[in-house]
Amino acid sequence: MVRGRYKRLMVEEHDFLTVAEVMAHLRMGRTFVYQEARRYLATDGAAGIPCRKFGRLLRFPTSELRAYATLRSATASPARPAPATDRVTRPTRRRVNRTDQTSLFEA
Repeated sequence: MVRGRYKRLMVEEHDFLTVAEVMAHLRMGRTFVYQEARRYLATDGAAGIPCRKFGRLLRFPTSELRAYATLRSATASPARPAPATDRVTRPTRRRVNRTDQTSLFEA
């Protein structure tokens, strides 16, 4: 749920968005957004969320972000198939509880 100032930020239309606005728009976490932005900058735009650096500031172009969102939703991976039931599982080790510890105190 978008609260407070982030909700207000989404209403206005800008050429560039902040990290907080991208988080709200894509419904992704801050760490993911920064990680994908770093990936975009490292690969010269081949992968990641499109962004620009203005000094130390990181901004995301609205038009490119829309294209990224539609591309990402179109290439979203399908649901994972159910795990195979004929898989051989390794037996688990059980801890042996020994209550007889008198041998520890014998000299």
